[in-house]
Amino acid sequence: YKQTKELMKKHQWESVLDVLDDRTLEQSQDWRLQWNAGWSKFKLRRFLEAGMHFQKAARLTATAEDKSLCLTFMGLTEMEVSRYEEAKEILVEALQLNDNTLARKSLATAYMNMEKWEEAEKVHADGLAIQPDDKERLAAYGNFLLDTGRDEEAEEIRKRLS
Repeated sequence: YKQTKELMKKHQWESVLDVLDDRTLEQSQDWRLQWNAGWSKFKLRRFLEAGMHFQKAARLTATAEDKSLCLTFMGLTEMEVSRYEEAKEILVEALQLNDNTLARKSLATAYMNMEKWEEAEKVHADGLAIQPDDKERLAAYGNFLLDTGRDEEAEEIRKRLS
């Protein structure tokens, strides 16, 4: 794990995959190795392969927080290949395990890509109900408002962020 972590810090995605060959990954029960393989393939734009590694990592995790992280990135891989309904389902599961801003923003984006504007806004509103002063959540909601032509409301959010 430490070797791949160091390679990832240097953005040496192919080298990570050289270390994490199929045999190594099959024998390991360390979810972080699957995660590292998934992230490396994600960065190389090999999204479907990345998603399979994130799925394997999710199965190996011991905590809800780690599983939520893996599922969040599974959802992101689905979005990269325009499979928004699949992404939505995965991201909803991720949020049920652990409310995190990346999963929440990604779920709202999936809804937006499906032109489900009310659902997207509800995702933002629910997140702000949980953490009303979270700057990242406020900024995401402000961007949503701009994207939907609600400039005056977006300006109010911008003022709260200042």
